[in-house]
Amino acid sequence: MLHGDGTFISSKQAKSNTRYRRELKFLLYSLPIGAVAVAVLLYFLRLPTPKSKLSEKLKRVDYIGTVIVLAFSTLFLLALNFGGQTFPWKSAAVIVPLVLSVLLVGLLMVVEKRFAKEPLMPPRLFRNRSVVSVLFVNWFFGMTFFSAVYYLPVYFQVVRNDSAMWSGIRLIPMQLVLCFISTLAGLTISKTGVYRPMICIGMGLMTLWIGLTTLYDQTTPFSQIYGITILGSGSLGCLFSSTIIALQASVEIKDIAVVTGLGNFSRILGGALGVAISSAVLNSHLNQELPNLLPIDEATKVIQSSEYVNHGLPEEYKVLAIEVYVHGLQMIWYVLIAMSGLGFIASFFVKHHSVRRHVKAAAAAKQENEADK
Repeated sequence: MLHGDGTFISSKQAKSNTRYRRELKFLLYSLPIGAVAVAVLLYFLRLPTPKSKLSEKLKRVDYIGTVIVLAFSTLFLLALNFGGQTFPWKSAAVIVPLVLSVLLVGLLMVVEKRFAKEPLMPPRLFRNRSVVSVLFVNWFFGMTFFSAVYYLPVYFQVVRNDSAMWSGIRLIPMQLVLCFISTLAGLTISKTGVYRPMICIGMGLMTLWIGLTTLYDQTTPFSQIYGITILGSGSLGCLFSSTIIALQASVEIKDIAVVTGLGNFSRILGGALGVAISSAVLNSHLNQELPNLLPIDEATKVIQSSEYVNHGLPEEYKVLAIEVYVHGLQMIWYVLIAMSGLGFIASFFVKHHSVRRHVKAAAAAKQENEADK
């Protein structure tokens, strides 16, 4: 819901193309959906509770690692949000947070390896080829997925003159098919016990989807757009469930929670980087081309707000501005092809592990405990 229908809900209020306002509104309108999901989890999810004391549980927490990860995430995301929007990429406000975030990664590696009793990110996981491969898949998956979902509404609003609400409505078929394919993929993996082909197929379809998206222009039939979008939802449905299962099957039971969090973390960070790169690509193209075709004051207004193209720009300049936007968005799709292609390559390095081995191990441990009694 937050990935899909949230796009439609928040798009109704997204009257500006500035990233801060769009992302803030998306967050605010996603909160009720997230609250409902949390309530459902708390009510229905029943997990065994460890019998150790609270003080013992608190001693096991990797506080230093947690603080470092939070600091790294904050600095990294701040730099990506500042870059090309509030400050130039070469400014100290962008470079300093990026450098500090890299240094924090090094510090985290030292802390997790030498000092943490129960590391937040155990180094042994990064010696597992399957885990590393799936994390790379998730990284490039996030870069491609978040960027595409972010800029498809821009295409609808600027190039096709859709309202913000309609740009979200046009993505609803994608969300519906995504839910169906994701469920079907999970059931298929549960039935066959095989997840590796699903990851390869998902990344392959994603690369094909983004490649076909480069065909979008001012006259592309909406039937063709919906068909290509549904193809994309098929790729997403294959990946959401299969990558989680692949990570969990690749580690011991004690590491399942950690590796699941790592998978989501890599996808989200990859998504943030993908959106930042896509934004830089589009802004660079607009800054380079628009001043050559439009009066400087009109070009500046178009660069500052995509809404101005269809709601303020004189008619004699509108076609030129839209053509520049089409080419700029196509450059984004070309970059995303490379991202998804790298993820497709990474998917072939994922090793197969039995998805039922944890169940067998748990059953054997239970029988052993009963025998001891």
